[in-house]
Amino acid sequence: MNLQQLFSPSARKNPYDLYQAFRESDPVFYSEDFNAWFVFDHAHVKRVLSDHSIFGSALDNEYHKSPLWMVFTDPPLHARLRSTVSSALIAKKVQTLSLPLKQLSADLIASLKGFTAMDLVSSYSGPLPIFAISQLMGLPQEDWTRCKLWSESILGLSRVVQGGPDAQVASDRYRSARTEIADYLSGMKSRRGAQVSSILDHLLLDDAGLSWDEVLGMFELLISAGHETTTNLISNAIVCLFENPWIRQEVQNDPDLLEAWVDETLRFMSPVQYMYRMTKLPTSLNGHQLKPQQLVIPVIGSANRDPLVFDEPDVFKLRRKADHLAFGHGIHYCLGSSLARLEAKVALKTFIEHISDFELEMDSYEPNPGLHTLGPRRLLMRIKEPAGQGMWNHCGK
Repeated sequence: MNLQQLFSPSARKNPYDLYQAFRESDPVFYSEDFNAWFVFDHAHVKRVLSDHSIFGSALDNEYHKSPLWMVFTDPPLHARLRSTVSSALIAKKVQTLSLPLKQLSADLIASLKGFTAMDLVSSYSGPLPIFAISQLMGLPQEDWTRCKLWSESILGLSRVVQGGPDAQVASDRYRSARTEIADYLSGMKSRRGAQVSSILDHLLLDDAGLSWDEVLGMFELLISAGHETTTNLISNAIVCLFENPWIRQEVQNDPDLLEAWVDETLRFMSPVQYMYRMTKLPTSLNGHQLKPQQLVIPVIGSANRDPLVFDEPDVFKLRRKADHLAFGHGIHYCLGSSLARLEAKVALKTFIEHISDFELEMDSYEPNPGLHTLGPRRLLMRIKEPAGQGMWNHCGK
């Protein structure tokens, strides 16, 4: 089996046949090319994500070294970093964004009036998550575009696992972005007032208990994971709607299924396809002996299609018992899951209420920069039957 196939353009859009082949051949597979173990089945992926005593999140060996981000830390450092932003991302705090998100989604739909073709990502699924994380972090609107470019450079780091020229280019872009981010935050710190009203205000406090590298790492993590993965979730859910038009009627008949649409999309087209761990101690996985300080890559996208856990895993089903791992598992369970769910539900509800008939030109699908993610950077959408004038007036209110 050739793991390089997973990173081909076709697999970046649809890796699931390859995942099935790996699960059936050897769900725990060592690649000398990547100097890493890849894990493809649900049971072992869940164990790798859960057992932080064996599978650490801090990567540090001769081939792989992780940046100082919360997702790449182990206890007790992980708990300290997580606590600095956890209060801002709890469900109660996140709900305060509900009305602004509804207004923005309505405005975005209204702005499509008169157009029959547009990029789904830049026109609709991208702006909502950028708005939400920027509001929570306290980022000025004029800086959103710059933050998105930094985010793309950060996500490109996933190419480092491949090695070669692409890895060097990705590393260089990240270092350049990090320098710009450091200068930006230094300026923000010098201008910060006494009032603490956002995540960024808190991170830049002298008594926040964070080193400068930890501040940089938290900012990089939040601007990338805080909007790119949710953009993927919204885009992927609309792809699922296009490929399964019956979803619209089901959700309209039973609004409670809106949440199920989001959850099944998380399973069916997981926005994050894999994570990284490193063995702390010798251990065994599926009969293989793993040594300390070996990179382990649990492939969440494959685990979420494992037929041993999900009946007819390649069929999109709204009424499915969810045991997916799209948000991870254990102490690193995604801190922004409530925010992601809220953004997706608002975006999808508005979409089906006001876009009555559309098509996606799947040939235009360009995968986004992060190799570890699944979702389009660009995808052309055509509105075949724009809604009537009454809808546009409603959206504009």
